[in-house]
Amino acid sequence: MADRVFSSFEGTVGSFSTYRGAIDLSGPLHDDGSILYRFNTFYENAGSFRDFVDSERLFFAPKLKFALGDNTNLTIDGS
Repeated sequence: MADRVFSSFEGTVGSFSTYRGAIDLSGPLHDDGSILYRFNTFYENAGSFRDFVDSERLFFAPKLKFALGDNTNLTIDGS
């Protein structure tokens, strides 16, 4: 379990000055895999074909998972 590390990076550019970047990371925080993490985030800025209609979004989603026993896990999510 300790060697299961994942990372993803994404970038998008579109019409009307739209751009977006995203990051997704996960893996173990402890060598035995008893503590795992995952972190997702993105930023998006977009225009529109309509005047004065723009959007800007920022998102964070951290997660920790603790293996407390053979049949017991504690997961802490945030957004």
